[in-house]
Amino acid sequence: MNKVHFLCLTSLAMGVCSTAHSALPADLTVRPLPQSYSDSCQSYGMALAAASVPGSPLKAANVKELRENEKAILKERDAIAKKEGVDRLSHLVWPKALEAASAGILTADIKYIKTEAEWRAEVQKLTGVSSPSTVGPTLGALLVKNVVLTSVTAIGKNTYPSHIIGVLGVENKANGEVLVLNPAIKVGNGPEKLSCEIDDMPGDTKYKSYVSIESQYLLKPFNNATEGFLVMTVRKK
Repeated sequence: MNKVHFLCLTSLAMGVCSTAHSALPADLTVRPLPQSYSDSCQSYGMALAAASVPGSPLKAANVKELRENEKAILKERDAIAKKEGVDRLSHLVWPKALEAASAGILTADIKYIKTEAEWRAEVQKLTGVSSPSTVGPTLGALLVKNVVLTSVTAIGKNTYPSHIIGVLGVENKANGEVLVLNPAIKVGNGPEKLSCEIDDMPGDTKYKSYVSIESQYLLKPFNNATEGFLVMTVRKK
């Protein structure tokens, strides 16, 4: 019996296991690196979500491969935004950047959910992880069906003007906990950096990254809440 099937059998009673294989390689969740640059949370998140798609051309068996994909998506994002004369942080650019980086194989689905209750229900359905505290951060991350990207202004002890995180599960109740991979945890709020590597990126001096269960977070509403809260997933075209 392989590891994924064992985890599924031991987790069926918790309501978190699907028939799909583990979406994320363990290396990405046990010891993730932070985003490479201060403005690359979007491309990091897309690279993370792309790595969870079966048969994805943007594979990431380890964090170094994830970073290569992050940089490739970032490069395409900036090129497309410049060509089209739009804000490079615009959500409209993201699917195009992902399609360009994946040779047209992957795309992004983006929608906005009106209320937080509806957002939790949608994210729970997409991730398949409904009890983060029951399964724990590592097991929950290994069992996630789809990585959901959303925008927050606060998560845990960190605040941001706007920041993209990878949601791996959510408890579907008011003030319910979320299981997240945050690529930009400000240094001092998590495990300290122990060494300086030759291939360090600028983000390594500013941020840490790890999978955690958070009970405090603020979702960012778009267009003065007329659109709602972001739910973005990656799939094959």
